[in-house]
Amino acid sequence: MLPCATCLAESFQERLKEWIRGGGRAVAIAPPGVYGPWGRPSGKLLSEVFPGVEWTSSQPGQWETRGAVLSKEAAHPLLGDLCRGRLGKGELLVFTKVQSNTRPAAEPALLAVLRELMPHRPFYATSPCFELTLRHDEKQRRYVLTVLNSDLHAPAEGEVRLRMSLRQAVDVEIGMDLPVRREGDESVLRLTLSPAEGVLIELRE
Repeated sequence: MLPCATCLAESFQERLKEWIRGGGRAVAIAPPGVYGPWGRPSGKLLSEVFPGVEWTSSQPGQWETRGAVLSKEAAHPLLGDLCRGRLGKGELLVFTKVQSNTRPAAEPALLAVLRELMPHRPFYATSPCFELTLRHDEKQRRYVLTVLNSDLHAPAEGEVRLRMSLRQAVDVEIGMDLPVRREGDESVLRLTLSPAEGVLIELRE
């Protein structure tokens, strides 16, 4: 997911190209890498996925395409057109409009695309307030899960579900084991977090 990533280092664009070429599928809100990190024209990723297409912005947050014919879907009120481009085994999808530079809108069109790309999510939260990151630490043979309650005013309670078989989950800050239950092919953690509280959890299979 690339929310408003219009400025990207060309080295990172190269890594994204290889990831997509190998079968990765990315969704971008606004064309990614139009500029480099210092605002100079770039477009290395876009020119590879959408050859012959020029991306221009007539007003902040709205992008138009010129040149080669693109595979486009009908415009969405908040997200603009959806442009699809193939590269190797993978795909880049670009929405042409962005309403906010900080967080993408929880718009049905965007959620539908994400469900299409990830019918079997590797991990997710049942609470809309939980923000998750999951990192694989190969050296330590563990996963590190970060959960943040993004609500600044109210506590949040919900489940974090991971498509893996866990034997242990530990709250890193206090060193306490957290209860994990198994449902089908998912391991389930139930959490309650105070407003703006975050927790770092070590997971072992």
